[in-house]
Amino acid sequence: MIGHRFAPVLRELQPLTDRFAAAGHRLFLVGGTVRDLLLADQGDDRVVDRVLAIDDDFDIDATTTAHPAQIKQCLQGWADAVWTQGERFGTIAAMKRVPSTSPAAMPGRMIDRVYEITTHRAEAYQGHSRKPTVEFSLDIHADLSRRDFTVNAMAIELTANPVDGHPAGLGTGTAEPVMIDPVMIDPVVIDPFGGRTDLTDRVLRTPLGPEASFSDDPLRMLRAARFIARYRLQPDAALLRAVRSMGDRMQIVSAERIRDELGKLLAAPLPGDGLQFVARTGLLQHVVPELVAAVSQTDESCHAHLWDHTVALVDAVRHPDQLHRFQRPLVRLAALLHPLGATKARARLLTLRHANDESRDVVGLIELLTPLLVRLVQQHEPWTDGEVRRHVHAAGRLLHELHELVRAEGRVHTGTIALRLTDGLRTLQARIDDMAQNEPLHDLGPQIDGAQVMAMLGVGPGRAVGQALAFLTEVRLDEGVLASSDLQIRLEEWWNNHVEK
Repeated sequence: MIGHRFAPVLRELQPLTDRFAAAGHRLFLVGGTVRDLLLADQGDDRVVDRVLAIDDDFDIDATTTAHPAQIKQCLQGWADAVWTQGERFGTIAAMKRVPSTSPAAMPGRMIDRVYEITTHRAEAYQGHSRKPTVEFSLDIHADLSRRDFTVNAMAIELTANPVDGHPAGLGTGTAEPVMIDPVMIDPVVIDPFGGRTDLTDRVLRTPLGPEASFSDDPLRMLRAARFIARYRLQPDAALLRAVRSMGDRMQIVSAERIRDELGKLLAAPLPGDGLQFVARTGLLQHVVPELVAAVSQTDESCHAHLWDHTVALVDAVRHPDQLHRFQRPLVRLAALLHPLGATKARARLLTLRHANDESRDVVGLIELLTPLLVRLVQQHEPWTDGEVRRHVHAAGRLLHELHELVRAEGRVHTGTIALRLTDGLRTLQARIDDMAQNEPLHDLGPQIDGAQVMAMLGVGPGRAVGQALAFLTEVRLDEGVLASSDLQIRLEEWWNNHVEK
């Protein structure tokens, strides 16, 4: 059984539980929701706060004997929004506005809680299909057997009658639900495959044989890397053998699913162990094949394998601090793909169907990182004002992300290189902060616009106006903010010497 302290989750679900019970359906908490409850019960600091407070981003997964049409009936009049995109796979999603119970929330603050409710099912990928075939079931054990890992193959029945063991409203001679106070019961964990023990022992296994599980959904092989990283689980020998022999099965998985799963891996507190699993089992060939060569290359700057350096760099990208909020997943993706260089990284991001703006930012970080590292390590002259402005201008809105990558490099290296990176970046940041007190470094474009250029020069629209603005940008970067009279003199001098008037 689980502890009384999970009453907030059960209490929030009680109105929904009553609806399913009244309609004669069974409803179960399942999957990651149960796993995190049990981890919190063990005092796991990665989940305990967000579970016990039902954190604002705590989504809830459930499974039921009800079919999709019946799920929608139960949600009618209760949910504030319902999504049916997954209906053909048995999943109905709902949103309900509920009071926030997060300790940091203002009193009376409401949040949009997301619930995913899925009919008991068994699904499998057939042949070379990227879409699973779905069969509905009335058996919770059959549903749990088709899940990815034992630590996710557990359930808590919400509609159970604590008195006689029957589902509320079922087997009691009445269609009325049995009202249950969640504070007064200890729900029983349905755990047919030993997931609770595996959580305690830190073991990653599949409910069925791993060959059957990974054949059903090959993406589970990559998902294993995320669980290894996020929950410090160790894959058992059978799982390792299956991944090493079944990597080619990943070919039926869509690029979008691989992209999303890789992103979840990079969002783990320390993705390194998961990334090493991906390389060690051969999955890297099916995720970022261009990086396979990096596994055996040596990084001369740190006398270590380039892959090991890359993994350490990804891990070294820390949580955002309170002063400068940076996009950690973006920075980690840039760290992972940096050995490829900008051109190959751009091609891989395109293959994985990343959004254009995300690809642009990742490639931008890769392009900016190496020159900055060289400047910090190899050149010891003080930064001039012009260099600082050009650095800030080139990085643009990615300045904090770029600097975090450099900090990560400083954490990974040792000795002189680490010292130069750390001290050099600290000095550069101090120069930026000092200069920002005297001029607007957030705007390093030309001081005047095209209309003002035309007025000063007495010309109409044309190519020369754009060239004049480009010249004024260079003036701004080199010399800072000039007085209006000085700026006009500089512009007129340029105009008089301009050969393409």
